[in-house]
Amino acid sequence: MGLAPHTAAIEGEPMSALRASREAARFRVQLRRAEAYINELNAFTVRVLLDGRLHDPDDFHAFVGMDKVTTADGRIDFRELELQVADLLRRKPHLSASHGRIGEPDREAPEASDPSTSPPAEDAHQASGPRATSDPQEES
Repeated sequence: MGLAPHTAAIEGEPMSALRASREAARFRVQLRRAEAYINELNAFTVRVLLDGRLHDPDDFHAFVGMDKVTTADGRIDFRELELQVADLLRRKPHLSASHGRIGEPDREAPEASDPSTSPPAEDAHQASGPRATSDPQEES
């Protein structure tokens, strides 16, 4: 017969080789979709983690990038993320969320509606309800 084993398998079952090729192509498409979804979730996760640290989380993507904080298998390296954000804020402190923008108050400054900045009530009883009277005529 003289056919090599792989040739015999292809000639003996041509439809299964075609099916295998199509299945492999389908898996490659699924893999690309899964990788895109993981990248999207990673970007969202980083955005959430940077909320409150950077005035605009898009600055992270512009100055650092996800490639610096993700591993070869697509996972976020949270330690590296922390180092990269600290380095970015050291180099560009104006990107910090606590750094005020023109026309905006510093985020660290208390707001006018903050109850801790309002003066204390003159009488604690006024805040808690009606006051007990100490009129001697009422006691009799």
